[in-house]
Amino acid sequence: MKEKILAALLSAFALPGVGQLYNRHYRKGGIIIFSVLCATAVLLIRLSREIVTLLPTGGTYPPSWESIFLLAEKVYQDNRGWILGYLIFFFVLWIYSVVDAYIRIRGTPSLPESQT
Repeated sequence: MKEKILAALLSAFALPGVGQLYNRHYRKGGIIIFSVLCATAVLLIRLSREIVTLLPTGGTYPPSWESIFLLAEKVYQDNRGWILGYLIFFFVLWIYSVVDAYIRIRGTPSLPESQT
């Protein structure tokens, strides 16, 4: 019972997929971790490109807090769909990872074999 709880906590608080690695489901854990990292990288690259295009070329440095907040609001408004899509993807993958890590017993195959 403690192992199931530890696996779920690892997936919940460390990184989605770590609980699968703890349960020795290496392929599934690797796919989940890779998916999370790739989705995060895509979102960060998209947002950083947007910020670079919106940065003023002249003016006072460091910029005022007001201009930083206006820039952040503009980037959010332009990328709202991407951000929402990422959050939904991450949340669904996170919940799946936690539940799967709790349900699967350490060292057992991820798919039950049929009885013949």
